[in-house]
Amino acid sequence: MATAEVLDFATLVRPLAEGAAAGADPSADSTPDSPYWTVYNAREAAVRAERESATANDATGDVDSKTLGEWKKVQDLAGKALSGGCLHLKVVAWLVEALVRVHGYAGLRDGFRLARELSEQSWDGLHPSAAEGVRDRVAPLVGLNGEDRDGPLIGLIARIPVTAAGSNGPLNLVQYRRAKEMEAVADPDVRARMESQLGAVTMRVVGAATTETPRDFAENLVADLDGCAEEFEKLWALLEDKCSAEEPGYPPSSNLRNALRDAREVLEQMYPYLRAAGTAGEAETAGPSGDGAGSAGDRRAMSVAPGALGGREEAFRRILDVASFFRQTEPHSPVPYLLDLAVRWGKMPLHTLLMEASTHELLSKLVESQQPPPAPEQS
Repeated sequence: MATAEVLDFATLVRPLAEGAAAGADPSADSTPDSPYWTVYNAREAAVRAERESATANDATGDVDSKTLGEWKKVQDLAGKALSGGCLHLKVVAWLVEALVRVHGYAGLRDGFRLARELSEQSWDGLHPSAAEGVRDRVAPLVGLNGEDRDGPLIGLIARIPVTAAGSNGPLNLVQYRRAKEMEAVADPDVRARMESQLGAVTMRVVGAATTETPRDFAENLVADLDGCAEEFEKLWALLEDKCSAEEPGYPPSSNLRNALRDAREVLEQMYPYLRAAGTAGEAETAGPSGDGAGSAGDRRAMSVAPGALGGREEAFRRILDVASFFRQTEPHSPVPYLLDLAVRWGKMPLHTLLMEASTHELLSKLVESQQPPPAPEQS
């Protein structure tokens, strides 16, 4: 079940729905208590606090309570400004930046929706004005995606917690990806150095964190993420339509679309029962019911769809699903590590595989084991 709305849409969109015009450009009012500049200054303060925070770093992406409080202030001020008639798309973009930090995927979903509904209700009444050209008009929203480089939302999406708080969490996608990178390193000394440099979050820690995470937490998370993707597509379709006359093919969308898609794929790797549309209860219906239905871990294993494989890549994907299952249910086991290695080696070109075999004892033995047996001695 998706998280409830985090915005009061009736209040935020109502001025436009009643036909109220945006009036003069809100950014032209430079008085100290101008709604536009009040939100601007609050956002600047939040950005400074985030940069100065010792916990808002590349290793974890954690945000301390002070920094989070600054972004909550941005959310509150931006909401008041918009509901009061400060109809500028920069204020909308700043609100989206605050929402994703404060509310995660649910905030991003509602931020995209708000931008779309405001644009649908009175496009001609929003600032920047039409006189500035369509590119300048949509620039605040396009900036969230980025053009020549990633926009701010790309990194924020990767830092939304994807496991529940507990002895091993919450963790985010950045930590998961770095743990995967470390696990793929064959040399234990190199891996140990990486762990000391990047922090102690290993795939064993990730496995323990996902095991501790309640199923409804993960299902709500993916429902919110799917809502993000849906609202993003609606918003960008509207922007493309508005730009089509002057700028066909504009604005760019691949950064955000790829970030949301990649997040969905990682969630399915972490929680295999989310695969196949993420419907609740699918794993339970995959096997027999009653007392003999098996453990929760057994049911998660059953959620991998049976049937013929669609090709080599699908076979690798299923192996990774199995590795993910063992990582969650038996974090102490070498099975997930070996399966991940098998997929990594399976994707290597032969010459690269043979080169690595010369430095990896396990791989060398496996390669040797594939040699044909010696011919039997003649008696």
